[in-house]
Amino acid sequence: MAAAARVLVVDDDRTMLASVSKILSRQGYEVVPAPGPHQALHIVRTPPPVQLILSDVAMPEMRGTQLVAEVLRLYPQTAGLLMTGDVGNLPDLPEGVAVVRKPFSTVELILAVQSTLTQSAELNRRMRELTERNKQLRSELEEVRESIQVRRRLDDSR
Repeated sequence: MAAAARVLVVDDDRTMLASVSKILSRQGYEVVPAPGPHQALHIVRTPPPVQLILSDVAMPEMRGTQLVAEVLRLYPQTAGLLMTGDVGNLPDLPEGVAVVRKPFSTVELILAVQSTLTQSAELNRRMRELTERNKQLRSELEEVRESIQVRRRLDDSR
């Protein structure tokens, strides 16, 4: 059986933090709650890794969009999901990060988390494949370079 995804939930509203954490815990996720961005950054820098950061957007210390962008910069394998009660666009929304609008139902939250984790797992799998292919191509390129050098030496010795 696969280990439960470790989800960092960040919200300065303690009631919302507790509610979202409880919903996700009941779904089997390992939930780590953080009442603010600074605590969240400390958590993501401390092993074990977090697979998903779910953050409120409007917080006094730092916007959730900034927090998620920073976490994704530090740990690109981590998925990001934002929650907000704002109805407008988020101009500073990090690329590829989904938004769940408050108020949301339990089902909407669970689906958003599952979808984000599934997409992230697929992207991480694809990245590993591409990294392996890159290594393979570099190795082949090095073999070709060595072969060219050997041929040049043979031509020069004639």
